[in-house]
Amino acid sequence: MTKLMSLFLMSLGLIIVPAQADKGKLLPGTIIIDVSYQAISCECAQWLENRIICDTCVKEYIFLEPADEHLINADKLWNGNNIPLTVKLTGQYYSGIGFPRNYKANKGVPDPARVFRYTQIEVISK
Repeated sequence: MTKLMSLFLMSLGLIIVPAQADKGKLLPGTIIIDVSYQAISCECAQWLENRIICDTCVKEYIFLEPADEHLINADKLWNGNNIPLTVKLTGQYYSGIGFPRNYKANKGVPDPARVFRYTQIEVISK
């Protein structure tokens, strides 16, 4: 099926985008990262690590995945006005690219991205 046909069928609600690209295995070791919500108007990864690698580097947007349902879902913190929204996370990246567990695109065909699975979350600003 072509991408255009998929988009057409999705717009009619006849198919749901499977957001299960193989994100791989969790990388060894636990790290702490600070990320900010970018409020991009697409069904794409919305979080960006707050570290400067170089001035001319391409920004890598990531998805966030809570390790369990008892953790705050970082994607639900943005209310449409609270920018900057920054959180500190403890967890691990997956080795590949894909989508967070239970991710559902509302429209369009999103691109897979790196996924950070977190076991602790601290809201820095919202």
